[in-house]
Amino acid sequence: MRASLEDIFVELYGYLTVFLPPINTAYVFQVRNIRNSYFQTIPYGPLPIQANQPLSNFQGGTTPAPANGVLPGFTIAPSLIFPPPATLPQPASLSVYDRTDMWYVPATARQYQNTLFHIYHIVSPQHLRIQLEIPAGTNLSNFQDNRVILPIISPFGYTRGSIEVIQFPGIHYGYTYANDTNMSVITNAKFYYREYQIAIPDDPSIIFGVITGRIPSKKYVLPVPTISGQVQSALQSAYGFLGFKVYSITKQGEAIATYRQIIEKIPNFLLTGETT
Repeated sequence: MRASLEDIFVELYGYLTVFLPPINTAYVFQVRNIRNSYFQTIPYGPLPIQANQPLSNFQGGTTPAPANGVLPGFTIAPSLIFPPPATLPQPASLSVYDRTDMWYVPATARQYQNTLFHIYHIVSPQHLRIQLEIPAGTNLSNFQDNRVILPIISPFGYTRGSIEVIQFPGIHYGYTYANDTNMSVITNAKFYYREYQIAIPDDPSIIFGVITGRIPSKKYVLPVPTISGQVQSALQSAYGFLGFKVYSITKQGEAIATYRQIIEKIPNFLLTGETT
């Protein structure tokens, strides 16, 4: 079932909590600005599949794509990264930070350390399977505590037609698609997104209230079985820490004392939401 956009995105001055279960932490952000407000739909067009590109098939071989954006029956388009849309005119298409990945911004640049993309991606036909990769090339789907890795041809471990994503700076995300019918399909991608200018609250009691649910927030669980070195490095570069420890609601005093120590080390511009 496709989610309501009003239920997905965070309103101005609302809170966003991103949980990192492998290390039992969470980031708490407040949205201080929504850039390009009201103009945040990207009718991207076909998936970035190239004509004659060899695509893995469900039988273990390869099948060439018959045309740009076409996914043959029982084939997989692995680890796709989205460059700016082909319809985006120059010089706009040449001005993005990374011309191979329109969602990527560096974690080390102050200009982008308080930028966060919140994405709701829809692909058609809606029956196409989707798996998210963080970073690109890393399969996140697993079973029995990561004992069984689930490729997209598995009977489960994927979503169909749409996916919600929080895009952190400094990480290239990948998207894998699979067509489990015997028909070739012409693909089409659309992105609804918000480009948030975020701040980290400087009041530890607010952070505790948000994490424990006393203060309402949009909650998102980063769908990673482990925090890879690349993800850890990006988060450290962007924010200087790997999130606030998630405490039981009965340990408020300990939590607030720990959060206060972390906040004291966070750069002021991340606490105020300023970009320069």
